[in-house]
Amino acid sequence: MLTAAIRSKVDALWDRFWSGGIANPLTAIEQISYLLFMRRLDALDRKKAEDADYLGKKHVSFFKAREDCRWSRFKNLPGEEMLSHVRDQVFPFIKGLGGEDQPFSRSMQDAAFMIPKPSLLVEAVGLIDELYAEVERERPTGARPSTTPKATSTSTSSARSAPRARTASSGRRATSSR
Repeated sequence: MLTAAIRSKVDALWDRFWSGGIANPLTAIEQISYLLFMRRLDALDRKKAEDADYLGKKHVSFFKAREDCRWSRFKNLPGEEMLSHVRDQVFPFIKGLGGEDQPFSRSMQDAAFMIPKPSLLVEAVGLIDELYAEVERERPTGARPSTTPKATSTSTSSARSAPRARTASSGRRATSSR
């Protein structure tokens, strides 16, 4: 659920991109998505390592021989150093995940890291960390983030169990017919 606190963080992130010189909404969304992916990849890899350790299994990290490309490693660098490191090391690393012949790498071949200012990157990294912290705070106690999508049922249902929507004119509930 998108709470007011999470919405506020997303709005702040959007505002930073706008004031930081990225006014094209598609470019802003693209750049934010890359940063979210970097953050999530590090968190997922750490989770898989913890699970493998707990189960006594071997874990092969996404970051083998490239630990410097972890979010947790570059997020505290000074602005200029962070910008050059993410632009010149981390972004090319994520573009090539899995090898050149993999669908992910092929889809990322034309991707470009376009954050122009160190201050924008530092602020965005900080806001994304705050956003993840807020999501964790709002997660029910004992709930763990899923690493795989949940399966959904696609069975057909009767009109009695069909989704209901309010009609615009009467405000009464109407059932959809199939």
